[in-house]
Amino acid sequence: MAGNSWDRMGRMEAAFESVAPVLRAAARAAGARVEEYVQEDPVWRLQAPAGSVDVAWSEQAPDAFELVSIWREGGQIRRGEVRRWTIEQPASDLEQILSEALGSLPEPNR
Repeated sequence: MAGNSWDRMGRMEAAFESVAPVLRAAARAAGARVEEYVQEDPVWRLQAPAGSVDVAWSEQAPDAFELVSIWREGGQIRRGEVRRWTIEQPASDLEQILSEALGSLPEPNR
């Protein structure tokens, strides 16, 4: 069993290592911070003042990431459209998805 969790951890880390530069650059551009492995899950969160974009990896689809924006509105948690990016696509596609998702977050309440 331990071998399986180590194997999973290695694949998960390798997957995120391949996209980390794009995630970090998108976060910097949007004034967001990156939270790696949220609650020890295969999710990196780009946390902006108005909400976040979660980037999730799965063992069932190890060559793909799912991205979803999340924010609070009227006391409720809202989720944007789930977008999918695969490693066969250019990094510029991932950059575009992240830019759109971060840009779609509502302005933070002041």
